[in-house]
Amino acid sequence: MYPRGMVSLLAGCVLAIVPPAAAAPVVVGVMGGGGGGTWSPRASLALARQEVGAARIGDTVYVVGGLVAVFNATASGDAEDVPSDTWSGAPSMPVALDHMGCAAVGGTLYVTGGFSGDFQARSGVFAFDPATGQWSARAPLPAPRGGCWTVAHGGRLYVFGGTGPGGAVQRSTFVYDPAADVWTTGAD
Repeated sequence: MYPRGMVSLLAGCVLAIVPPAAAAPVVVGVMGGGGGGTWSPRASLALARQEVGAARIGDTVYVVGGLVAVFNATASGDAEDVPSDTWSGAPSMPVALDHMGCAAVGGTLYVTGGFSGDFQARSGVFAFDPATGQWSARAPLPAPRGGCWTVAHGGRLYVFGGTGPGGAVQRSTFVYDPAADVWTTGAD
C-alpha cells in the first residue's frame, strides 16, 4: 500500500509513513475509532523526516524533531489540527533531536533524551506549552537515553529502555512527576 516508506504509530492514532528520501512526500493517515477501524489518508507534513517525536493534545497532534537527512537532526515542529486536517508550523525545540521520547501530560508536550544526529544519548528534557507557544528545560533524565520509549499514565511520564552512553542497551525505567519536576527510578 505504501511501499516507499517506514511506518510508525504516533500519538496512539496517527500513522506516519516517512520515506527514507527527504525529498519524497510524506503520507499521514488516521485510524478510525472502535478498535478495528480503517486507515484514511490525511494531509502531508511539509517537511519529510523520520525518527520524530509525536503526541496528541486535545485536537492537535504535534510532530517534533527527527532526521531530515543522514545524521542531520532538526529542531522543527509541526502541529496538525485533527478535525480540519491541516498542518501548521509549531515552535522549534531548543535543540535539534532525533530518536527521542515524546508524550503529553496535562496539556504539555514533553521531549525526553534522544540523539542529535550523532547517536550519542542525551539526558535533556524539554516541555512545550501550547497555550504560550514556549519551550522550557525541565529536570534532566537520571541518565542519558536515546531511542527510548516515553508514555504518559496517571499524570506522570514513564521512560523505558533505549540506549545509554556508548550505545549500550538499557532496560531501566524512569518516572517523572511534572508537578514536582522530579525524576525517580522505576523497576528494571
